[in-house]
Amino acid sequence: MTAMIRSMTLGLSALVLAPAALAALTAQDVQDAILGRQSFTAEQLAAMDLNGDGAVDAADLVVLGSPVVQAGFHDGSSVIVEGSAGSGPTVDFSAAFVGRLRYRVRELPNGTASTRQLVVSGTSAVIPMAADDDAVVTDARTFEVALLESTGYELGPRVFHTLVLEDNDAVWNGRYQNAGLSVHFQLKIVRNGGAVSGALVTDGFGIIPRNGEGDEWPLTSIALDDQQFSAEVQGVLVQEDASQTGVTMLRGFHFQANAGIEGDAVDPSRAISGRVTEWVTAGSDPYLDRTLTGGTFTLQKRIPILVAPDPVLELAQF
Repeated sequence: MTAMIRSMTLGLSALVLAPAALAALTAQDVQDAILGRQSFTAEQLAAMDLNGDGAVDAADLVVLGSPVVQAGFHDGSSVIVEGSAGSGPTVDFSAAFVGRLRYRVRELPNGTASTRQLVVSGTSAVIPMAADDDAVVTDARTFEVALLESTGYELGPRVFHTLVLEDNDAVWNGRYQNAGLSVHFQLKIVRNGGAVSGALVTDGFGIIPRNGEGDEWPLTSIALDDQQFSAEVQGVLVQEDASQTGVTMLRGFHFQANAGIEGDAVDPSRAISGRVTEWVTAGSDPYLDRTLTGGTFTLQKRIPILVAPDPVLELAQF
């Protein structure tokens, strides 16, 4: 009878100490394991190793007696731009935490998940996300970051974060207006390690023809920061004039915007508006040269759409 009762006691202990039920762990259980007063399975002992040092000892009693620390994301979503260093979602802890934060990263919609760790010391931590700069125009990429359980903390109410990595290289949709004329165009702006380059992009229709077999007229100059934007393109063929006048004529544009001037606006991540000077030159007959001032332009960059994961579906994948 005594052996049967002891067997039942150990069976109940196994239920209580299962790793999925760490909240039910008691100091008495840890003391019994340290002093050898009961026999425990390897899984039960792993659950009692609260500080992750590979042994059940007095240090685990200290952890057990400490206030429960909760970990959760500060926000549910965020956007970082390619080329930005040290950026990523912030994780808040309900009390000072020293240890390793476990988390999972997966590119949506069908990327492979990878589990990672971050050494933490304090009440918050930033999960680093690679945002390497390049010179290629790509669509925005969306990632799901999920916190995972680990030693020393429990998960708070916000365990998922949707992060959009926005390319700092883009084709901007533009509109140029002058003297009753309205022209739609595209401007490719490429930023790589502080250097800026670009091109006037065309589909061959309208007043901007194709550049030979290509669809881009490289910019001869460009500058862009938080306050100012300028870009110039030269030598764009005025294709209709050669047949009408027998003279090859070339068109140029100079775009200028200054955030300090009324009517202008400069937001390198979203929209730019300012003034345009247009000119046409005929190298063999300068009397045909002309310059148009007073034009205005607007540039609009595409805004990425946040793709939110399904929390119910994601929880089932742990």
